[in-house]
Amino acid sequence: MVNVWNRTSQRSIALNKALNHNKRLIVHHTAQSLFVHSENIFICISDEIELRLFFQDNFDIDNTEEKTFQDKGIIIMTSMSPDTAKDMSNMIEKKGGRYLEALIQWSSKDNDRFILLTAGDESLFKTIHPYTKAISISAEFLGNAGSACCFYLILQLIKGVCLAGLVEGVHLAERLGFENSDFQSLFETSQLCNNFLKDKMAKITNRQMELSDQRLEDLQTDMKLGLHMSNELQQQLHICTVTHQLFKHSCKLDYGGFDPAAIYFRNKH
Repeated sequence: MVNVWNRTSQRSIALNKALNHNKRLIVHHTAQSLFVHSENIFICISDEIELRLFFQDNFDIDNTEEKTFQDKGIIIMTSMSPDTAKDMSNMIEKKGGRYLEALIQWSSKDNDRFILLTAGDESLFKTIHPYTKAISISAEFLGNAGSACCFYLILQLIKGVCLAGLVEGVHLAERLGFENSDFQSLFETSQLCNNFLKDKMAKITNRQMELSDQRLEDLQTDMKLGLHMSNELQQQLHICTVTHQLFKHSCKLDYGGFDPAAIYFRNKH
């Protein structure tokens, strides 16, 4: 049995309709109802600010005497800082639950499947193995709460830098008189090409910026969290810092809701 709740009720209704009102899918009208009727809860919320608001609005998170999450496994799939992950873990455990963070990265082997980076309660990780096996190509357990967030944010920083390098290379090729399609053909035969950059290069060539993984503003937020993590360690990340400013400026130009490849248009202003 699968229980579903969404802050926008129309989305839950649309999902139920798309699945032909399957009897194994139960739509709940409140978060509290879903928690009561579920053993393991996967939470997918856009960012850590919204995540905190979700728990504040629906549960008395400051009252640790109430074991609201007793015997519940709570799997949070939100991109967040390691500090926020640790706060979530402490809050959930004090209220009787088990915590696991699960961050998505697309697989290099299969562009339609992803890997899960997880951390937190290892017993919960083992409990939900049938679910992670069904939705991902692999799931890695990385240790204590916050560990998966660290790995995820590092990968997001690398992703942003690689995309920025591709975009600047395309701009230079254009100035030298090369067509995007010719550059794309050569790029795709090089060892630099991977699924991520291949997808972004195709979007630039076709001038089509529909979403394929995440919004430009989401990647910019992840880079900001990664840089904040490095600042706390006094670890200088010069290239990542400059790249983040490029993404930040693209968001100011109203490209935040498009695919990250839309940073290409920044130089067109």
